[in-house]
Amino acid sequence: MVLSAELSVYAKDVACTTADHAAEVFLYRNIAQINLKEYEGKRVVIKGCGERPIPEAAFVQITQQLAPVARAVNYGEACSMVPVFKKNVDQ
Repeated sequence: MVLSAELSVYAKDVACTTADHAAEVFLYRNIAQINLKEYEGKRVVIKGCGERPIPEAAFVQITQQLAPVARAVNYGEACSMVPVFKKNVDQ
């Protein structure tokens, strides 16, 4: 606790975890801080591939956050998207 208090003055964020799990912890924290107003009423594509593996739970978290505000959420690349969620525009 003392170390956390001392580091908080210099660090953007502090977590107590293993090195392997640290990237995942900070990923979830960053997803939680996304400004959802930017995505209100928009179609969103969640990129599914990249150089670093993304935990399945991160895709669940981002979908849960975007579904209430986005018009549609898709997974994959623009040329081969998989629909995940689509809001009924009549609502």
